Amino acid sequence: MAVVMEDESYALAAKGKPAIAKVLPLLESEDPWIQINAIFILGEIGYESEEISEAISILLDSSHQQVVRQVLDALAFNTAHLTKGCYETIAGVIRKKNSDWLVPLVQRGWTAQDQIRLNAAFLLLNATNCPNRYPQLEELLTDLLLDKNGYAAAVAAEGLVRLGTPTSTKTAIEYLSDRRWDESINSHKAF
Repeated sequence: MAVVMEDESYALAAKGKPAIAKVLPLLESEDPWIQINAIFILGEIGYESEEISEAISILLDSSHQQVVRQVLDALAFNTAHLTKGCYETIAGVIRKKNSDWLVPLVQRGWTAQDQIRLNAAFLLLNATNCPNRYPQLEELLTDLLLDKNGYAAAVAAEGLVRLGTPTSTKTAIEYLSDRRWDESINSHKAF
């Protein structure tokens, strides 16, 4: 579901780094729409600070799924500045179930939880490219393989492949081999 931010958000994002000091206090607003716009601005600017990553990641504890989704999107493009605390908060989002997020949002049954886990999977996939990888990155990607959402699990499998450790590669191969196409189902060969 696409969201159009406030015009002022695009203007502040276009100002770049000089706008950061004015935007950071907006993260503390009680209004989720203001938080979403502030997170968007910081993500668009592309900050270079662990402190900003931590300030944004605090909002992963929000009860508003839209805020959590925006946080994951912003952090996904700034994975080089994620701290141990950020990863621990991300792990909490991956591992918890929020009953309010399990209600289907669209006819095909897609839920906020599905989108949150997919966004988290993309964030972790991007984090595999960081030289200062979080030691439990492999564990978090493996956790996502168990998600009922095949999209999040598929992205997590790719992340495990990109990590390239012996255990991550083995886990990815086991996951993917269980889901390979079974040629015996098709009794008529086209070729």
